[in-house]
Amino acid sequence: MRYLAMLTVCLACVSFGQNLRAIEIAESLFVDLDATTLSVGDLMWQNGVDTYADFMADGNPIVTLDPTPAVYFDGTSAFFSDISAPEGLTGLDPTRSIEVWAFNPSISGEETMVAWGNRGGPQGTNLTFNYGDNGAFGAVGHWGAPDMGWIDNDGTAGAPEAGQWHHLVYTYDSEFARVYADGELMNEEDMIQHGGLDTWPDAGISIGAQWADATTLNGGLRASMFISRVRVHDGVLTDSQIAANYNEELAAFTVAPEIPPPPPKPQLAGLWRFDDANILGFDSGLEGNHLDENGGVSFDGDGVIGGALALDGFDGMLTSTEINEDLPVGDGPYTVAAWIRPEEVEARGIVGWGSYGAGRSVNALRIFGDNGFRHYWWGADLDAQDFDVDALGVDLDDGDWHHVAAVYDGEERSLYLNGELLVSDMPGDNGAVAANFAVGRTCDFCGAGEFFSGWLDDVAVFNIALDEGQLQKIMSGDFSAFLTDGLTGDFNQNQQLDVADVDLLIAEMIAGTDAATFDLDNDNQVDDADLTVWVKDLANTYFGDANLDGEFNSSDLVAVFQDGKFEADIDPAATWAQGDWNGDGLFTSGDFVKAFQDGGFELGPRNVAAVPEPTLSLFAILLSLVAIQQSVRRS
Repeated sequence: MRYLAMLTVCLACVSFGQNLRAIEIAESLFVDLDATTLSVGDLMWQNGVDTYADFMADGNPIVTLDPTPAVYFDGTSAFFSDISAPEGLTGLDPTRSIEVWAFNPSISGEETMVAWGNRGGPQGTNLTFNYGDNGAFGAVGHWGAPDMGWIDNDGTAGAPEAGQWHHLVYTYDSEFARVYADGELMNEEDMIQHGGLDTWPDAGISIGAQWADATTLNGGLRASMFISRVRVHDGVLTDSQIAANYNEELAAFTVAPEIPPPPPKPQLAGLWRFDDANILGFDSGLEGNHLDENGGVSFDGDGVIGGALALDGFDGMLTSTEINEDLPVGDGPYTVAAWIRPEEVEARGIVGWGSYGAGRSVNALRIFGDNGFRHYWWGADLDAQDFDVDALGVDLDDGDWHHVAAVYDGEERSLYLNGELLVSDMPGDNGAVAANFAVGRTCDFCGAGEFFSGWLDDVAVFNIALDEGQLQKIMSGDFSAFLTDGLTGDFNQNQQLDVADVDLLIAEMIAGTDAATFDLDNDNQVDDADLTVWVKDLANTYFGDANLDGEFNSSDLVAVFQDGKFEADIDPAATWAQGDWNGDGLFTSGDFVKAFQDGGFELGPRNVAAVPEPTLSLFAILLSLVAIQQSVRRS
């Protein structure tokens, strides 16, 4: 047993952190992040030491494993901890050292590698270790006079060469702050002559971003580079220790990485159906595109299909920050469409985004002028022209619903009314920034007024140019071709098959509307057969696998009894994770019949030959679980 314990300890040593590397440590390590411990798609970077917390993803940091394991930060992403930095790193003149292996393809003035503290002062309260070329603060930001560049600290631009791996180090010994590159001292500054440092204690440690306050990461000054290893020490590394660590790890950092392509944008960037009174709720099949209510917004049950959004024309709109990353920008194709029933037609925004200030660029579909509507590119060479639909005998404020759409195919823009082309050959490009998205206004913060007056329904934004046939389909309310884009069965489009997807399928089975999105066997019905396709063919698991880990075993049985839904007439209805395996919204004995008829109990993953281990009688397990639940219910 003693040898087994020793082996366990040794295996733990090589799992994270030092990986048996001969690394010099100053006093103790608070952070030891190594990209060799990551897998592609990871959104948590586990700390290799237990003296501080793990790090969660913000945005979309991309793990790359070939040729050198690293995390690519695209200038908008980060990893961070929501636990305040340790006491040894904050307060009055704390000693500390930071080591980073980084590869910066193109250097800007200030790009954050590691940060904690308070950006905003008072002087000396911030700590950001940067890889930028600004001579005053390109290396370190303490906030105020004690900032540092990589050279001179007098404003002269300079930084370690771009396009190479570098071992970058910052140390502070309670008097001098120093920065090193590849084992050599680059610059030092006497902090005492500036009044020393008093690092703000309330922020966590972040990788790739600075803090705006204790809870919010600053949107700018983020890393646009590869970071492979990060170590934060409580003490001060000596010159010889820094050189030793550089030489110890240099062999792993000789090959330049390639910038990974950005993840593809979904074809359907956002869709708002407004088909029930919970207008801020999730009804689109797209996770995350929720809207925040502002002003005169209400629900109207009389939409084109289902409900509609009623706006007062004064301050009513819906806004979203979560959709911004999916918005079409640049020169790529897109489509903006909506059903409208306006009360007034003068300068009323339908849907849009962008910037309305200096250097303005807005992409919006809006009503403008006397019964005209336009696709509005403010800031491009040519605004989209108005089209006077009144000349066609159509009056947009006649009390009827009208479908309006703007399409850009990468070369020209086109406007459609009620599924028919009105005008095309409108050149230009899309310069709108991905921000300030709004439904019911030209864009959020877009000047005074321009609020829509009337009703909106089925507002949609696409990252593709729809053709006339596709436009006519979405006019009828059929978005099925886009809601299942990508991974089949991924109804919430989060790139994985999970409990949320099977719950959406079961909800559609109960609703009985047979939406084509969920018709997995193409028989024009959404029923138990589709649930079987999802569970068996797509998720490759068994009925009864409550946590969808690929197995049906006793842990699933224990889990489903925890919420007290067995044979209980309580609201809300049971979910898949709470035992509803036959898709009727309840957790009853019928779910056990469904699961055990499937025959996967304790067989391990599907398609893997296995001999089940001896287990307790299944009947005994179920009796025990039912008895526990009844006891809990009585209490």
